[in-house]
Amino acid sequence: TGATTTVTTADSSSESGLKLPNYLCLKFERAIRTKGKDHMQCQLIPLHSSFFSVSGSPETDSTAVAKPALDSDGIKTFYKIISSYKLSFLELDNSQESPDINVDDVVLNMEGGPYQEYFFIEIPCLVMNSNPSTSSNPSSYALYNRRFLYVEHQNQSIETGSSNKQQFPMHLGLEIAACISKQPHRSNWKNCILSTEEEMRLVESLKEQFAPFEFL
Repeated sequence: TGATTTVTTADSSSESGLKLPNYLCLKFERAIRTKGKDHMQCQLIPLHSSFFSVSGSPETDSTAVAKPALDSDGIKTFYKIISSYKLSFLELDNSQESPDINVDDVVLNMEGGPYQEYFFIEIPCLVMNSNPSTSSNPSSYALYNRRFLYVEHQNQSIETGSSNKQQFPMHLGLEIAACISKQPHRSNWKNCILSTEEEMRLVESLKEQFAPFEFL
């Protein structure tokens, strides 16, 4: 649809504008309903690449789609946080792993669906390519994105079918980003408030930075 195309274009343009040296984007989408209100948003948060680096060679399956052999600190932090909330996430398999993945299609066509509420997160992973036969630079890094999806329907987990009485943590994406960047206090948006002057300075800076990627 036109709306999907606009959102996809905005996402791509924003990610291009956030490509900074030694930084990678953590991406998450939230479509959750609370007390009759819908909370729908997409967020891109640039974090230093050191938080997503792992050692070792990628493992390659029969479809020639490589996956990281080890978890980065970012992935470990993600697992720790969702475990603390007793949330079950599904990692999208290789056949669904593509740059132009349509989360809506995945959610609507999942077994037990269609689901209306979801939380999707994409975590970058830098893996050292130590195989000389696949790279002219044995110490180079290969970038992979690991994608995880949570859906909830009538308060039941898609993996266990058990009742999940705990309210979904609306700050989950921000908490994951804050903890990955070693700034857990910023999980609360109130701890991210800037002065009016600083906000105005950042707005002007962002306008200039994103001008080449304006799509409207």
